[in-house]
Amino acid sequence: MRIRTFVSAAVGIMFLTGGVHAEGDPAKGKRAFAQCVACHSIDEGKHRVGPSLHAIMGKPAGAAEGYDYSPAMRDSGLTWDDATMAEFLAKPRDKIAGTKMAFAGIRDDKRMADIIAYLHTLSAD
Repeated sequence: MRIRTFVSAAVGIMFLTGGVHAEGDPAKGKRAFAQCVACHSIDEGKHRVGPSLHAIMGKPAGAAEGYDYSPAMRDSGLTWDDATMAEFLAKPRDKIAGTKMAFAGIRDDKRMADIIAYLHTLSAD
């Protein structure tokens, strides 16, 4: 439990002092996102094994129309902001126990920052 508290505090401090998104490179994130396309689409409403990630940032978790989310994801009460996305991508099953996402997580902070910066470019605008 102490390690989880430490990691949460460290992630929080990182976002308060400039944030993952602020340091991320969307172009590098687009390339890094290649590992995600096996399960996720960036096209609105086009779901694969995982839901579409089109305009995901700022939206509630488990809310994309037409995707069958796990009850854990639907009931998580989370909204996808930089900190929440970073915590989830680091260890999906620790952040949302019971998620269907079968991915071990991203350990490289820079790679994660780049992916989150890229996700911000997938807005509905």
